[in-house]
Amino acid sequence: MQQKNKGSGFNINTAILFVIVVSIGLVPIYLSKGKSVFQDKSVSGQPPSTLYYTTDKGTKIHYIMKGEGTPVLLIHGAKYTARTNWVASGIFPMLAENYKVIALDLSGYGESDKPSSAEAYGMQWVNDIKSLMASLNIQKAHIVGYSLGGMVAMKFISTHPDYIISGIIGGAGWLQQGSRIQTAWDRMKDPLSSGPAKLALTEEEIRAIKKPVTFIVGSRDNAKRSYIDPVSAIRTDWPLTVIENAGHGSTVTKQEFKDALVKWLSKH
Repeated sequence: MQQKNKGSGFNINTAILFVIVVSIGLVPIYLSKGKSVFQDKSVSGQPPSTLYYTTDKGTKIHYIMKGEGTPVLLIHGAKYTARTNWVASGIFPMLAENYKVIALDLSGYGESDKPSSAEAYGMQWVNDIKSLMASLNIQKAHIVGYSLGGMVAMKFISTHPDYIISGIIGGAGWLQQGSRIQTAWDRMKDPLSSGPAKLALTEEEIRAIKKPVTFIVGSRDNAKRSYIDPVSAIRTDWPLTVIENAGHGSTVTKQEFKDALVKWLSKH
């Protein structure tokens, strides 16, 4: 039965969404109603190849790929896609000059299938990345995740370290097992929105990660307090880059984000 405060129009579902939006600084994303806050940019040279992969669960996953060299996987945030998060921001074409870059639409987003089953989301996002890598004969890759993609990337690094060279996490970080934020995600009614709850990690799992990881976050991003400060406190060996005067929706568009990304990749 839905709990409701009479006369206010404020119900428990609204409260849950509010906790999530505030905790990760998703206000610009939700206000955009699914539209990217980025303006599409023309990309010089040939456009990336648009490809599809069907998982062993029968889910069709859309991805784009371009470039040669060490593989770099890009995982988009909530309400975004491979193109709106990575191509429109200029990051995909920039990296494709020196790396083999793959950016996928997670199931439920963009041109990928949108299954109705809850099992298609959360941990299945992680499994889909692993199977996509296997289908492309990619043994190891750098993984770059932003926002929701950062949580997916952290779970992938923890559960499949043999596939990882390094991790770059932007605008997100550690979703703590048993935390209020995980509970808020889990209480979302539709399977896609509740999927992130399955990406939570324990402190022991965070401490057990041996691969090099770095974080990039805006100084005005609420995700720093909720997702990054807690992990920085126990993993002091993981560098943190803070971009001044940047919020959750704008950090990935900043030149400082690109510079930090390139610097990290060149060293690993």
